[in-house]
Amino acid sequence: MPLQGEFRRKAGGIDSVNWFQIDQNPRSRQTVKLRIQGDSLRLRLLRSEVRQLIDGGRVEDTIHFAAGAQARLTYAVECAGNADRVLLRFAPGEVTVVLPPDLAQPWAGSGEVGVYASIAVGTDATLEVAIEKDFACLDRAGAGNEDTYSNPLAGIVYDDRQCR
Repeated sequence: MPLQGEFRRKAGGIDSVNWFQIDQNPRSRQTVKLRIQGDSLRLRLLRSEVRQLIDGGRVEDTIHFAAGAQARLTYAVECAGNADRVLLRFAPGEVTVVLPPDLAQPWAGSGEVGVYASIAVGTDATLEVAIEKDFACLDRAGAGNEDTYSNPLAGIVYDDRQCR
């Protein structure tokens, strides 16, 4: 696996270089997609990940910000029988959205795009959570769309004159 360097600069030159391995084939492992914006969290799952969630109870991925266990974030979706609503578990280095099976299973077998919830995370804050099926990109074909759900907008032609 190729190495990637993290350079630490100081006045007059480079102070040190930290080397770590990078995976040049991100599709070689699960690819749960994560989007964080303000107080919202969205995770998009491929077909195989939705099946794994229902069959095995959990899908996850990890982003590495630098070398070392302290510099990574694992994000996951879990299906847990003891959950009675959508829950959030947060620990240093990991965030997990927990779905009850009676919500996850019907969603997985339906045409519904996602499961959505507002979760109170304190007295003044609410986190908006979305767990969605990952649709094929309309501007990309082939390998980039493997294991995705058919995009409901595929084949639709928009006339920009209608938008005026």
